Amino acid sequence: MVKLGIFIAGLISSVAMAAETIVINSPYSAGHGGHASMMRVLEEANRMQNKYYFVQENRPGAQGAIALKHTHDRAQDRLAIIHAAFVDNLEKNLVREEDYVPVHAVGDACWAVGILSKDKNLNSVSGLKDLRELVIGTVGLGNVTHLTGIAIAERQKLPQRLILFKSNYDAVINLVGGHGVNFVIERPSVLREFQSRTPDLRIIGVSCGERHPDIPTVPTLAEQGLSLPAVFNIVVANTGMTPERRREIGTILDQATAAVGKDEIRRMSDFVSPVFDRKITAQQFYDSRISAIKKLRAKYRSDLAPAK
Repeated sequence: MVKLGIFIAGLISSVAMAAETIVINSPYSAGHGGHASMMRVLEEANRMQNKYYFVQENRPGAQGAIALKHTHDRAQDRLAIIHAAFVDNLEKNLVREEDYVPVHAVGDACWAVGILSKDKNLNSVSGLKDLRELVIGTVGLGNVTHLTGIAIAERQKLPQRLILFKSNYDAVINLVGGHGVNFVIERPSVLREFQSRTPDLRIIGVSCGERHPDIPTVPTLAEQGLSLPAVFNIVVANTGMTPERRREIGTILDQATAAVGKDEIRRMSDFVSPVFDRKITAQQFYDSRISAIKKLRAKYRSDLAPAK
């Protein structure tokens, strides 16, 4: 029995060694929802096949540019997750768009819009007309949170001002503490938690294409006539990776995502993959999400500056 155990352990070890390691550089810290859901997908991908062994490495910082740098330097065996801040990196010349190719569309995140207001009946964007000013709390200029705030302020003809924070969570803390911010975007679960302790926190919309199961009475921004870019995640490869390998890895990740299932991924990260809802290629997903942000940033270019 001991010899049999040793033989089986050796066999498993040799199979693992035969698999080629593919590293996905993540812009998130360990414990982040985006990190957790990708780990679950990679776990499933490793269970489904033995040609590749997928691992995720945390490379947070510089709005994803650090993760991309590691991918660029090791073209053949590295992937990276990009998100909406990729456009920031392009405009700052930290990365070049032509160096990366979409491999797997992780999906859009369903984030909720939170407002600080004493109006107990406030449940939609249209109810903001009585606010004197929209004070947006966000982590950067021209990101999805900022753009959403600008678009809503314009729609309701409200003055808008920006306050920058290290994280969206810090902005929420400022809002619930009544320290100046009255507009934030965060995960529904986060705002729901704070709402239970902050009577004046209202949730007036969600950014995804469908209502969130945790707050089903809250309409989507699309239902309210606002077409805005989504918070998204896409896995990209360096152009040094062969097209055949990119397609093969993309198919594995798509199949693993489908196997994990929509409910589990949404529970961990609020991301909802196109795999679940419609046939769309990673390239089509990338083009639509990146172009939407670029167009909105171009429209509000003069507004993309903090208040003095």
